[in-house]
Amino acid sequence: MHALGHLRVIDLSESIAGAYCTKLLAGFGAEVIKIETPDRGDALRRLGPFAAGDDHEASIPHLWLNTAKKSVALDLGQDRDRVRQLIRDADLVIESGRPGAMEALGLGFDALRTDHPRLVMTSVTPFGQDGPYRDYEAEEMQLNALSGGMYLTGHPSQPPLNPGVENCQYTAGLCAYVGSLLALFHAHAAGVGQHVDISMQECGVDNVELALINHLHKGATPKRGKHPMVPWDLYATADGWACITCAPFRNWKEVRPWFGEPKLLEERFLHIRDRLEHRDETEALMAPVLQSKTRAEVFAAGQRTKMAWGYLAEFGEVVASPQLQDRKFFVATEHPSAGTLQYCGAPFALSATPWRQERAPLLGEHTESVLAAAEQPPRPRNAATNGASERAQALEGIRILDLSHSWAAPHGTRVLADFGAEVLRIEYPARLCMLRGGTMRDETYNRHPMWHQVNRNKMSVTLDFADPAQLEAFHALVAEADVVVTNSRTDVAQKYGITYEQLREWRPDLIVVSMAAYGATGPHRDVGAYGGVLEAMGGIQNLTGYGPGEKPMRIKEVDITNGLVGACAVLTALMARQRDGRGQWADVSQLEGAMHSLIGEHLLEYAATGQRQPARGNRHRIHAPQGCYRCDGDDRWLALTIRNDDEWVTLCDALSRPDLGQDPRYRTAAQRAEQHDALDALIEAETQKRRAAEWMTDLQQVGLAAAAVLDMADVAADRHLQARGFFVTPQDGSEGVFPGVPIRLSRTPGAVRWPGPPLGAHNSYAIGTLAGREDAIRAIDEDALGSAFDP
Repeated sequence: MHALGHLRVIDLSESIAGAYCTKLLAGFGAEVIKIETPDRGDALRRLGPFAAGDDHEASIPHLWLNTAKKSVALDLGQDRDRVRQLIRDADLVIESGRPGAMEALGLGFDALRTDHPRLVMTSVTPFGQDGPYRDYEAEEMQLNALSGGMYLTGHPSQPPLNPGVENCQYTAGLCAYVGSLLALFHAHAAGVGQHVDISMQECGVDNVELALINHLHKGATPKRGKHPMVPWDLYATADGWACITCAPFRNWKEVRPWFGEPKLLEERFLHIRDRLEHRDETEALMAPVLQSKTRAEVFAAGQRTKMAWGYLAEFGEVVASPQLQDRKFFVATEHPSAGTLQYCGAPFALSATPWRQERAPLLGEHTESVLAAAEQPPRPRNAATNGASERAQALEGIRILDLSHSWAAPHGTRVLADFGAEVLRIEYPARLCMLRGGTMRDETYNRHPMWHQVNRNKMSVTLDFADPAQLEAFHALVAEADVVVTNSRTDVAQKYGITYEQLREWRPDLIVVSMAAYGATGPHRDVGAYGGVLEAMGGIQNLTGYGPGEKPMRIKEVDITNGLVGACAVLTALMARQRDGRGQWADVSQLEGAMHSLIGEHLLEYAATGQRQPARGNRHRIHAPQGCYRCDGDDRWLALTIRNDDEWVTLCDALSRPDLGQDPRYRTAAQRAEQHDALDALIEAETQKRRAAEWMTDLQQVGLAAAAVLDMADVAADRHLQARGFFVTPQDGSEGVFPGVPIRLSRTPGAVRWPGPPLGAHNSYAIGTLAGREDAIRAIDEDALGSAFDP
């Protein structure tokens, strides 16, 4: 049985985000029926590039995003009654139309739920269902601009840089999957459905939560530039780029001799705060040995010293990776038009309910069979598991033991805590999470905004597994838990007995989600990594940069991507357990999760053509012009995309340059792309005369995809986010404003109930009450506390 094999989904979406959500649903077993217009099919079929000629059946985005689905050719207007008939026997509808479009067709949520009260509908749009931007035009660049991520990407002396991957759209796809499963989990328990509203802008804002919370609580407004820790960057080697970090921080002291530079052994290069003060000198002292070594030698040195090091891998190296080959991550899939290609397989592996890898459908391939089946009596539905009573939040009653650290996995458990899961954050006093900072005096570790954001709505429990009484208390907590989440290296997990085989002895139906950097199997299973390393090792970083041959730039931030993948794993396993009562193990490789969720289509293109897309700076593969144009003010920019010839004429009129719109040299997109440098200069000559916000308002009014590039202060004051109530204060009365929940459920909304908890604040409840081991409670002794930054 597949985890979601009991679900039927109607996919009305025509966006990357909606399609990726339903791809995940289909891959984990749901019957996904994709409704496409009979004449042209889904827009993704026409997007390209193509695996074979310009055949719409062989569009790479279509092939990637529609695996394991069924295609039914119907017109939503003319065939509305048939569509409604299909929806009446479905559990979930996914749509991405403009706000109000489904209502105009008689397919809005309020209309559908009258004869289907358990229905869940998820709407995925650029700016959500309400607010002043709800009807704005947006491509990926505008989403990145208005979420704050673009402002932080790139070099401080150059314009903000649009990522080379569809970051906001794929993040929104993950959020749509999470939101849909949350609503379905509640519908199965309470017998009532709800509407899920996903704003791609808000999902993009979630990608920069640490920068945003630091602004909201400290007033910091970061600019583009280097990572705040040193070293933490790509560095030149003899054969390419190595990704060198100073983490795990406790191991930096031991790795310094490898550089063969006596000065690096001096005290002033030992601590992060000192290396930050001497950044240029630190990196200069590292450079000679790095430039004399190959990437493989640097990676091997990192493994020997337990440092999270890696290298920038080309796509060919990614595909041939011994780790990915050992884990069989790439799966050959045959298609009648595209042939047999290597696809990324599952984003995570479930031990009891496997992933389903099937090809994308031909247009209308399943119309006859699906419509015939719809004439049969409706399938039986299970009664609500707890009568008709509703829960205040979707995950009320679910208890999670969170043994993770740093950012990625804790972000995933934060999402689950936002929706009512009781998350017990297990902390090791001798080495606290980096988000608690580096000072262990006067409860400073309880006052860090980043800790408050990533661990909001959680409880703090301190345990030391070297203490037999506390280890026994942990085992007792496992017996009372539904889920255990860890992101330790596999060897560390085995050392402390937190593997699935060991933990299920205390709770047979337990769900265990392990989120090791490279996964729990394979030659790299005991190798550590952070987001920047995974971005390089997965080839993701190749796609973002100011142009071919220039140093690739990081996007912000694959930790959020992997946190959401972890949340997806938990919810998928919970949905399966809700049906059959069985627990299971989810093996989440953060490398594979990031690759699947960001560059799956790019790797499929490589499989089909042997080539990858180059880094294009702020330009687009098809549309021209697209760019980031300087406006009036310090470091102020406008992100602009012209998607067709009519929009070009409209832009020229708006710029008071109608002559450009009539110039035969710029009539087509291909011509404009050839003259892009000249057009960029002409456009910027006009945009720099006015404020970016003014340009955005005026250009959006004439239907153009234009957006001001927002910094963190702008995001915090953004009128659309403010109108949608995105920023909230904790329900417990704590001071400070927090980013809200980007996944909006109409009946069981998420909430910020309290900030990240004080250290050990819930020891009495967890260890004393739940575990029944008051003898194992230990007082917080600041003299015994250790920081993640301690060498």
